[in-house]
Amino acid sequence: STEVPPPEEGGGLGLLEPIVPDPPALVLLSGESSAGKTVLAYNLAYHLAEGLEIAGLIPRRPVRVLYCDLENPDSVHRSLVDTIGRSDNLAFVRVLPNTLKIDEGRDQFLEACYNFRPDVVILDPLTVAWPVDDENDNAKADRQMWGLKEMAMALDCVFICLWNMGEGNVKDKFRARGATARIDRCDLALNYLELTENTRQLKLVKSRYGTLGESFTLRFAGEMGLDAVDASDNTSSLSEITRFQQR
Repeated sequence: STEVPPPEEGGGLGLLEPIVPDPPALVLLSGESSAGKTVLAYNLAYHLAEGLEIAGLIPRRPVRVLYCDLENPDSVHRSLVDTIGRSDNLAFVRVLPNTLKIDEGRDQFLEACYNFRPDVVILDPLTVAWPVDDENDNAKADRQMWGLKEMAMALDCVFICLWNMGEGNVKDKFRARGATARIDRCDLALNYLELTENTRQLKLVKSRYGTLGESFTLRFAGEMGLDAVDASDNTSSLSEITRFQQR
């Protein structure tokens, strides 16, 4: 990892351009089942908190990150933290007293956040943080996402919500599972796709920031690390991806 120099005053278009915009913002990160969304999110959290390069992207500055890991067992959480890294700017929430679906839950969460003052909040997964009884209901999805956007605006931070992909829509923009209102309401939508056993693609399928269609190929490196696949690797990587997809 590369340490980031102090930013120039007013420089940059995002906390981690182009995948983490300036606050306030709502980001939906949708991934295929078992693609490793949580490993990606833990890496994002740590590198943002420390202001370190991740997979070729450099944060504008170190930021305070609140990671809500609401699903992984304690042993998995400890392994991720021990392997990927700890930071004074990174805090974890393991259980919410009440879900964000209810007013009391949102009020409790906002009060806790005011004390920590996060720049980025990661909800892993959104289905636990704000459950809905019908993921295909657009009205419920709209209320879910607008409620999160209101919280992001109240805290002046970026909410990154982890979600799963469905299989019913072939369009990249609408591969997130369930109602399309989630895509409509978010400011930026990312798809995380498995290309081969050890490579992934991170693609911007919706963006209010002029970055639509940008994509990055990542490779697992070391223990739970991620590296960018650079130009010199393109030929071998494309051959590997083609072989994998033809199996």
